[in-house]
Amino acid sequence: MSIPKIVGLEQEYAIMVRQHRRIEPLLSPSQASLLLVGQAPEANHLLWDYGEEFPLRDALQVDPTPPVTPPSDMENRLINRLLPNGARLYVDHAHPEFSTPECLTAAEVVTFDQVGEILLQQCCAQGNRQLRGQEMALFKNNSDHQGNAYGCHENYLLEAQTYSQLFLGRGERELLPFLVSRQIYCGAGKVGVEEETGGVPVPYQISQRADFFTTLYSVRTTSARPLINTRDEPHADRRRFRRLHLILGDANMSAHATYLKVGTTQIVLRMLEDQAINRDLSLEDPVTALKMISRDPSCRVTVRLRDGRRLRAVEIQEAYLEMAHRYFAAHPPSPEEADLLRRWTTVVEQLKTDPMLLRRQIDWVIKWWLLEWQSKGKGIDPHSPRLRQLDIQYHNIDRQKGLYHLLEREGQVDPFSPSPEALEPYLHTPPPQSRAYLRSQCLIRYGEQIERMSWGGFWFRSAAGPCYCALPDPRRGTQEECAALLQQSPRLETLLDELGQEIASPKQARR
Repeated sequence: MSIPKIVGLEQEYAIMVRQHRRIEPLLSPSQASLLLVGQAPEANHLLWDYGEEFPLRDALQVDPTPPVTPPSDMENRLINRLLPNGARLYVDHAHPEFSTPECLTAAEVVTFDQVGEILLQQCCAQGNRQLRGQEMALFKNNSDHQGNAYGCHENYLLEAQTYSQLFLGRGERELLPFLVSRQIYCGAGKVGVEEETGGVPVPYQISQRADFFTTLYSVRTTSARPLINTRDEPHADRRRFRRLHLILGDANMSAHATYLKVGTTQIVLRMLEDQAINRDLSLEDPVTALKMISRDPSCRVTVRLRDGRRLRAVEIQEAYLEMAHRYFAAHPPSPEEADLLRRWTTVVEQLKTDPMLLRRQIDWVIKWWLLEWQSKGKGIDPHSPRLRQLDIQYHNIDRQKGLYHLLEREGQVDPFSPSPEALEPYLHTPPPQSRAYLRSQCLIRYGEQIERMSWGGFWFRSAAGPCYCALPDPRRGTQEECAALLQQSPRLETLLDELGQEIASPKQARR
């Protein structure tokens, strides 16, 4: 029986600094990111624990990989903010990145993804009040049309055995056809391409990310980008769990698209663990198929399967949808899974008929309609750089300036999630059904006792000296398990003892 598909998003934000008056030197993206992250609420003393980070440990290699060399404590505090809702905000290279807390449902992911937008825009506004003659702006996109890419990474909890089998043929046979074709409802849309296309014009495509992928499997994320990332960094008990780290998805402004992207992937991974994907849809060349599908907004192009058949992306999605319906006939779906099945079915049917039927819900269609309207209604040349500017401005997270938010205010897109005011409490409230709840509450209640924290545990000061509390199961530490005990535990040691939580000394923790 499949395990719950705990999921989280890591969203890289493009940051731009405009200079209005030449008063001070223009901030670099790195400097601007530091200024922005520094505006977030924080526990001043708290450090991010890099001890369990192995970004280059490859699931396809047996050689041990050393952990990341941690920054100094001073730099650690400058680039990291651990948030009271269980999320993390930090500077990654030259851009800010927001990692949602671990969520059980796709609806929770949508909530905390949008909470990230709200927090980042608040930090941006506060940072801009400290600047003279220049202004920061943030964009939730994947391409700046100058060769730079920004990721939206998805992380899903898998059984360790299932994860290993992905690299022994099951990934190419059961998962990749779904991932390559799902862009038709979760692509963010893009003007032009990043590479030569043999003279074939590509004025518009479905996915912002598709151009940047070159291989099937790799541990890399910034070069030789793979369709399936092989990073072996579970942030959990590796004997039982693995973290599937997907980097090929687009950053979505539309909550509908995020909900479908995450929710349908959770369903397919659940089916994969339960051996319920029984049709072989292996693609002959998945990387080429990804780009072909992206470059055809009509959704009519066919891609070649390994067995010689040719199918459209919508037909591949239709095959997965049929398998999902059979699966849930034997495994009663949750209310959210039933809702996802209905929405997935509707989207597939509308894509088969006319993608423009989704112009109020799906990013790439919304943007395509907007750009067509600007081109024809306002006489903008289809090849004008102005369209690329509009493309980028669609992703501006400032609710007064971003084009997506303008369409939202004017009723041109269908509402899906609560208003920003209704989302505000989630800046301080964690998801209730994962270990993020316990980690968040420990930070809020016992923060002065905690020194370092990561996804999988934290270091704290006890009467016996420094100790480490591991949180090896992302499914444990929920509100249901912990809320009453938290009320009864004025001291952290009392809480951990009542929970039966394993605590290790520094020497034991490093074994």
